[in-house]
Amino acid sequence: MGLLLVYYITAFFEDHYASYYLIDHILKKVLPLDEAEYARKTAGMLWTDMIHPKTGKSETEMLEEENLALINILNSLGVKVYRPKEITVDFIKKNYGSDVLLNGFSQDFPRDNIAVIGNNLIELNLRTPLRKVDISGFKELLTDKCTKSNVRWFSMPHTELLAPPDSDTPLLEG
Repeated sequence: MGLLLVYYITAFFEDHYASYYLIDHILKKVLPLDEAEYARKTAGMLWTDMIHPKTGKSETEMLEEENLALINILNSLGVKVYRPKEITVDFIKKNYGSDVLLNGFSQDFPRDNIAVIGNNLIELNLRTPLRKVDISGFKELLTDKCTKSNVRWFSMPHTELLAPPDSDTPLLEG
């Protein structure tokens, strides 16, 4: 958990010297030295490009291995697992426009855009550009499963993206 948080924090603060000093101090206190160095080295990189020195695999590959292991356990217990569709750069350009890509995108926590209370599914609205497309991977699956049952699907109004902040404004999301 700590390392994941550090990836996000260092990615957002990598261009700010004062903030980097604070993050560097946190890295030294929270993480073992090798993990702190890896977090510094990979700050701001896509998970597909982050090759872990111990495994030789990308963070995306390791996350997928963990997902598949969990899915296998759930399947062995008779649980049917549904996964969101993978979001691609081409999909984003076609459906949201190239401007959304200026801040990158992440499908690591797509469930953040959904709240389920009883039979009510609530599609939330995360206004930051990085999180705007997260829900897209679930649209087809939700449309199929929710329209054929007693599930009520609510969608918060989708607003314009927040304007990009000044370069000296730190951002945290999640």
